[in-house]
Amino acid sequence: MGRLRKSEIKKLRGALILLILFAASALKGLEGGFNESDADERIENLSEYEIEGATRNTADRADSNAEKGILEVEFIDIGQADSTLISCGGESMLIDAGENDTGEELSEYIRSKGISELKYAIGTHPHSDHIGGMDDVLDSIDCDVLMMPDYERDIKTYTEVLESAEENGTEIINPEPGDSFNLGGASFTIIWPDSYADYGDNINNYSIALLLENGDTSFLFTGDAEEAEEEDIIESAERLGLDMDVDVYKAGHHGSSTATSWELLEAFSPEYVVISCGRNNEYGFPHDSTLRKLETIRANVYRTDKQGNITAVSDGEKVSFDKEPVGYSF
Repeated sequence: MGRLRKSEIKKLRGALILLILFAASALKGLEGGFNESDADERIENLSEYEIEGATRNTADRADSNAEKGILEVEFIDIGQADSTLISCGGESMLIDAGENDTGEELSEYIRSKGISELKYAIGTHPHSDHIGGMDDVLDSIDCDVLMMPDYERDIKTYTEVLESAEENGTEIINPEPGDSFNLGGASFTIIWPDSYADYGDNINNYSIALLLENGDTSFLFTGDAEEAEEEDIIESAERLGLDMDVDVYKAGHHGSSTATSWELLEAFSPEYVVISCGRNNEYGFPHDSTLRKLETIRANVYRTDKQGNITAVSDGEKVSFDKEPVGYSF
């Protein structure tokens, strides 16, 4: 990723203000993510020199990571929703984009990271807590390819995302199992679903599942896939000959008891599990039964509702996190 041009500095002012708010919240011991806070007076007095310096530092870190072949996976605390920002070798992708009312804020956050273009955006399935903010992202950040499941239903949020992609010249594809894509020095392979999958009206089970790999490390994403789709994910991964011994599993369906089956855990044996869910959410996610399973397999658990944004970094040989695991509290 090249350094940001001076012409971009003004556009990033709002994004940097948001970034400073996050930093201020962290210093006060608050949890990260999209939490509301009052602006500090210093924000209003930021000089262009300070803004340029901050953007340059962000770009320099990205350049350094690109040279080292570093894969960065950030599980964004976006409330009771899902969004994961991934970067490697100067290229970035987004998996899901949260709810409709957080789309603009998410877009600002992505830009604050020094990212002005997405190579891929993936809407795992047509539920608003996963694709609600995707239209805002596509409207404000250049994106080469949008991937969505082949799920032809009259769903307003789904239609809005497709319309935004078309208006902004973003290519729309319905990926199939075995399709593989490069992201810098990393790559990811679509595991499921295929175009013949039929789970009736259970939208969760049409989620795009993929395996992201960087060197000897890997991350499994399954959207909101429940046990019926998880069975097909396992069978498909075996047919494709994928290395199913994964390092990180993004827990399906926010840690619901309807996902993260024993069969899936046995098949992929994750060392780390990240659960994306909202604080004190009305669904009770993550469910106790899921946490007990993770405790049984001794997985290291991370949760956005307790820890805010969570970043995992792969150097191709090992994965490290910016926070300590939270344990299995029920």
